Amino acid sequence: LKALYDSTDGPNWFNSWDFNSELSYCEFYGITCDDSEKVITQMDLYYNGLRESLPSEIGILSSLAVLGLHYNSITGMIP
Repeated sequence: LKALYDSTDGPNWFNSWDFNSELSYCEFYGITCDDSEKVITQMDLYYNGLRESLPSEIGILSSLAVLGLHYNSITGMIP
C-alpha cells in the first residue's frame, strides 16, 4: 500500500492514508479486507486525486478482486 501511496501522489489525495496512525490498513479509506482482517480484497479509490502510474507491487495483492480507480489521473498499464 505504501508503494501505491508513494507512486500516485498520496499526500495530495482527497482521502489520504496516514501510515503513522495506529489504524490497521484494513481501516484505511477505500480498503476492504476479508473476515480475517489480513487480506485485502477490494480497493475503491475512485474520485480520490490519484496521479501518475501504479506501482508493480500492486500485483502482489493476489486476493484483490476489485480495483476501483476510475475518475483519477492514473497513466500507464495496470501491472
